[in-house]
Amino acid sequence: MPRTLSDMLKESSERYSSRPALLFKPGFRYLVTSYRELWEASGRVATLLQQRAVNKGDRVIIWGPNCPQWVLAFFGCVRAGAIVVPIDIRSTPDFLRHVVNQAKPVLALTSSMPAFDTGPVGLPALHFEELDELMYQLPEPTDVHMAPDDLAEIMYTSGTTGDPKGVMLTHGNLLANLRSIQEIIPDAGRHRLLSLLPLSHMFEQMGSMLMAINGGGNITFTISRQPAILFKTMQERKITMMLLVPQALELFMNGIEAEVERQGKTKTWNRLLSLARRLPHPLRRRLFKKVHARFGGKLEYIVSGGAALDAELGEKWKLVGVKVLQGYGATEASPGISSHTLEDPRFDSVGRPLPGVEVRISDDGEIQIRGDNITSGYWQAPERTAEAF
Repeated sequence: MPRTLSDMLKESSERYSSRPALLFKPGFRYLVTSYRELWEASGRVATLLQQRAVNKGDRVIIWGPNCPQWVLAFFGCVRAGAIVVPIDIRSTPDFLRHVVNQAKPVLALTSSMPAFDTGPVGLPALHFEELDELMYQLPEPTDVHMAPDDLAEIMYTSGTTGDPKGVMLTHGNLLANLRSIQEIIPDAGRHRLLSLLPLSHMFEQMGSMLMAINGGGNITFTISRQPAILFKTMQERKITMMLLVPQALELFMNGIEAEVERQGKTKTWNRLLSLARRLPHPLRRRLFKKVHARFGGKLEYIVSGGAALDAELGEKWKLVGVKVLQGYGATEASPGISSHTLEDPRFDSVGRPLPGVEVRISDDGEIQIRGDNITSGYWQAPERTAEAF
């Protein structure tokens, strides 16, 4: 297993070379980035950062929608030795100002859209849309020695008090969680993922971006979240796996059932669900082949996180022939803590601790977690760190 995220990307680029890693359709055709191209382009981004005096340990904000450039920015920072500070696209100016004041980033990599303007906080920025031009024909970056204990990113969360706190995650933390996830989803290389949740959150970043790139899978990004665009993308790319929050799972199912009702087939739908309870998984997929066709015909797994999944909703997806994998996590755990298995997904709990993760319940009911995936604390907040650890 690699020791740093840079090592991981390099190994994947050598192992999977010409295999597609990232796909994006801004117009009429897909733009495809292979694993080799991802390694080369991230190196040029690292050079671009180094030319702008970004040194090892400097903080760099990434702020923008999911897209291939977000991934390039992330690995460019990693290869330059910078510490990534991802910002949610819905962040308020006050939140951004707090992060800038505390993390003291030297640069931002952002979308050029007005919503992502860092000018008001006095932070210089390079835009995703100009990266290709800026890094054209740049040489390989200067090698930066990285160790597992070096910080890879600072992930800001609002916390229960609403006061943002920066969770420090090392290369070792992230790779430890990646190893655990590999044992739950060992066949990542064959999966075609659709990236919908923000990469600025650890759930999507770990469960989609890092898992796919480590295993040789590919990730498709969409230019819009409009249902028509999403369904068309799933059909074109034959998506096999997505990460969703329970609310999105409910919206998708509500959409299916609304169409069933519109066609006057509610009684038939309910009879098929009843029949599916007595059928094995492959026959359930055949029974609901029209539903599967809507999602591209190849959707196998949905990983649910971010909130508790309603058991009835999870069971309904299972009856339709899509396995929903529910787990539990926290940003401080990089983020995975527990999960069910793909062989036996259940909805009455959040599963067993991931391999390499220990969980116990204290006498006062506090959930306590130990493992190599656990953060060492909060950035520039020793009192908060002492309280939590």
